[in-house]
Parts: sequence; structure tokens; C-alpha cells
Amino acid sequence: MRDFVGKPRRSSQTVRRRQGREGDAVSEDVAIAQIVTAITTVFYAAVFEIGYYLIIKGNRKILREMRQERLSGGRPQIIVEMSLLNLPIIEFVVRNVSGGLPKT
Repeated sequence: MRDFVGKPRRSSQTVRRRQGREGDAVSEDVAIAQIVTAITTVFYAAVFEIGYYLIIKGNRKILREMRQERLSGGRPQIIVEMSLLNLPIIEFVVRNVSGGLPKT
């Protein structure tokens, strides 16, 4: 059998054998690429997970420090002064020295 160009035509079995070999090589390359992609995706997911964990851990530490600061420094601190220089008038002064509002 001759092709329209004049070259001898290959039998269908030869063509099938070559396609099978090339198809195996291509499918093997595709399988390797898919495995590499999956491993890379898992790696990036692990990196992001570790990053988020460290961010959350740092935020919790900051929140604990802020809570301790609020509880220790948030209580009203006052200075009481009394003057007896102008008797019978007694001067009694209460000053709030902290940033929080005094509670009654």
C-alpha cells in the first residue's frame, strides 16, 4: 500500500505499537507530575498551617499580657492629702493618679 505522497504506508500494528510506547511514556510523565504537584500542595499547606499556628500563639500571648496589664494597672490609685493649716477649716483632697475612673 502506498500513501498519497508515494511513501509506503505503515501497517496499523506498527502504528499502534509506537503509540502504546509513547502513550506509556506520556502517562508516566503525567503521573509523576501529578504526584509532585500533590506533594508540593501538601508542603505549602503545612507551611501555612505552621505560620497560622505561630501567629495565633503570638496573639494569645499578647492578649494575656494586655489582660494582666489591664487588671493590674486598671484599678484606681489615689492620693489622699489633708491640711490642718487653716483651722477650723480642714482641707481634704483626694487625687486620682491612675488612668482609670475611680469606683465608689
